[in-house]
Amino acid sequence: MTVKTKSLPLDAIARYCRHWGISELYQAPTELKPWAGPFKDTEVFLLMRFRDDVPHQAEHILMGRYLSKLTGRKVFCGWLDALLENPGNYYIRDAVLETMEPVYVEPTAAAVPGN
Repeated sequence: MTVKTKSLPLDAIARYCRHWGISELYQAPTELKPWAGPFKDTEVFLLMRFRDDVPHQAEHILMGRYLSKLTGRKVFCGWLDALLENPGNYYIRDAVLETMEPVYVEPTAAAVPGN
């Protein structure tokens, strides 16, 4: 079951996003999560987009673990751009775009259309 966005520690998440250069962070219902395996009991499914001036770092693959500690929930993080740019995911992509909720959007970022 998906945790409600408003029940997340939004101020702490905003600080986290600013620290790591995340310009946009969205939550989608966990039942739309296209991955299985160790993520099957995920309570929070987040999609992130980094600022253009932030180089990708090895730590970025651990974002779900970091945010799990911050929220006290099992979190899966994915890259929003990867979802948008992969034509093979159109069914999941469309469902995510229709239902995702903004958790953090940097004031200078242009939010994803539809949000």
